Amino acid sequence: MKIGLVLERFDPARGGLEHWTWQFAHSLEARGHDVHVVAFDFHPTVSDHGITTHRLDMPRSRLDRAEMIEKLCRR
Repeated sequence: MKIGLVLERFDPARGGLEHWTWQFAHSLEARGHDVHVVAFDFHPTVSDHGITTHRLDMPRSRLDRAEMIEKLCRR
């Protein structure tokens, strides 16, 4: 199954949401799912773990960020 996860930063060193999502993505990938993560910032080793990344440029406003994510997710 192709699964997309969307968050602001994908970095296990940050803790909280970032660390939980890191563990969840790796668990899904280990079960054979095609995991894609959409974020504005990534830990440098993410692509070494079988997870497809979609990096977005960080706009200034939160509304611009939401619009950018919506456009990517529609694709």
